Formats: sequence, C-alpha cells, structure tokens
Amino acid sequence: MFILLEINVLVAQDTIMASNLDLKMSAEEYYNLGVKFVLDENYTEGIQALSAAIEKNERFEKALLNRGIAYQKIRNFRNSNRDFDKVLLLNNSSDVALFYRGLNHYFLDRELLAKEDWYKAVFINEKNGDAHRYLGQYHYLRKDYTLALTHYQKAMTSGVQSAELYNDLGSTYRSLKRNQMAISHYIESIRIDSNQAYVYNNLASAYKREESYKRALGVLNNGINRISRNAFLHNNRGSVYFELKKYEEALADFDKSIDLDPNYFHAYNNRGACFMKLGKYQEALKDFDKAIEEKEDYGSAYLNRGIVKELLYDLEGACKDWTAAMDLGVFKAKKYIEDLCVE
Repeated sequence: MFILLEINVLVAQDTIMASNLDLKMSAEEYYNLGVKFVLDENYTEGIQALSAAIEKNERFEKALLNRGIAYQKIRNFRNSNRDFDKVLLLNNSSDVALFYRGLNHYFLDRELLAKEDWYKAVFINEKNGDAHRYLGQYHYLRKDYTLALTHYQKAMTSGVQSAELYNDLGSTYRSLKRNQMAISHYIESIRIDSNQAYVYNNLASAYKREESYKRALGVLNNGINRISRNAFLHNNRGSVYFELKKYEEALADFDKSIDLDPNYFHAYNNRGACFMKLGKYQEALKDFDKAIEEKEDYGSAYLNRGIVKELLYDLEGACKDWTAAMDLGVFKAKKYIEDLCVE
C-alpha cells in the first residue's frame, strides 16, 4: 500500500508574536498574529490577520506565502494560487511558493503542472525535501520506481525522516524486488510511529513474499495488539492463517474484519475462499456474491465464484464467471476456460 501525502503547515516565525489585534498594530505584528492563528489551525482568523499585514505592506512576501498556505488549508485554491503567484513575482526563486503552488495543482488534479512546479522547486533548492517526496510519489504512481527511489532518497538526505517516508521507500524497494530493503524500511517506519495500520500490513506482505508466514503473523499480531478494531489488519492476518492452512483461525479473522467493515469486499472474497477449503460451498458462494456486489469489477471474486460453481455442478455459470475474470485481467482463469469451457 502506498500512501498519499499530508504536508504540515510551514510558517515563518522570526519575530515575537503579537497578543492583541488593534488599529495601531504594525504589519509585522499582524503577520505574527496571523502565523499564530495558522499554527493553531484557526485559518479564517489567520487569513484576516495576514490580510491586514499585507494591506499595510503589499510586498510582504512571508505574509503572502502564509496566507496562501492558509487558503490552501481551507481548500480555497484560487486565492491560494493568487498569493503564491504574487510571492513569485516578488521573488522568483521562492522554492517554498513553488512547492505549495504545485500542491494546489495536485489537489486540483493538474498533475503535470504540479510536477513542473516541484521540479522548479528542487532546481532552485536541491534540499526541498517536501518537493522531492511529492516527486517520488508522482513517479511511483506511474511505476517509474527507479526515479521515485531517487527522489525519496533525496527527501531523506534533505532532512525528512518521517514514518510515512520510510513506508514509501519500503514500497518502492518492494516494487523494485529489493525485498530485504523494503522490510528494513517498513520496520523503521513502525519504530518511528507504531500506530499506522497500513505499515504493519506492508511489512507482513513483504514477509509473505518470502513465504515467511510466521514472521508475517507476528507482525500482524503486534499491529492488532497496538491498533484495535482494524478491518485491514484482521483481513491480512486471516490471509496468513489461510496460507498456514489454519482455516478456522482464518475464518475468525475474516468474520472480525467484516464485522468491523461490512463493505470490505476483500474480506468477503477471502472468507469465501476459506469456506471453500472447508467444503462449505453454499456459504462460499454467498460470500463471492457479496464481494462482487460490493465491487463489480473484482476479478479474483469472479475467478473464485467460478471455481465454487463448478464444484456445485454449474459449469455454465462457472464459465461465465471465468470469462468475466479474464476480461478483468485475471489470467489464471484462462486455464479453467481452456480445460473446462472450450468444446
């Protein structure tokens, strides 16, 4: 699992914060009050104070920058971009303004414009770790894992040492089939922040790739002990029990996962597979039906439902499901079609 990024507010704080708002305040005092509001996540008040600072000094670069950030936080991207544009007119080497303007483009699904601004930011300042992180994500999502790795590593050497970055590096290494590096980075991510369920899932998945199912089970046990009531962790632990042929334990975890998230289609598909192993074909069929109801393009569920239909002597229905699975890119269905459906 790859995570999308959340960037904290970056505000400049180089003067003493003012405690009162009055007509005699200077631009710097308005600015510092605005910064305080933004840090406290009172964005509307922050915008008002920063606007007062800008009214007194329309070339107040830091006030424009931080007002742009505040507008971004309340998703007023038009005003946010206007402020970042003004900053860049005053100072065309502001890598921070370029980064945040790129972030606006990202939120507005203008990915090429976002990438362009982030590359400009790192050209101006090679140590802009946030821009490198987003460039890493941009290239990862396009499966250019080598370039993604380059940017993530630059983000780290620029001082970004977050759990999220270690997780993203782990996922990139895993995509590059460097599984041991993936494992070490997931472990470090958990060391920094042990409350992120997706990292336990990623680490367990890396161990499963090596067929180290007992280690994967230990990781998921730790995650469940740390983070209670998480459907993903129970589903993934169930899948490990399934690989270990402990079907009753797997069934209990899939039940728990569905109890926590009644719409979680992966858990229905996995529980169906478990029922199939236990010879409970009707129960399996109901779960595959439910998985497909929740996600109509769920190819694996069509494949599995085809198998259970064939076991229930519904070959016509099985062939229809396997054909649907093939159409959805599940190529394992091809052998079933060739062996059982082609006359």
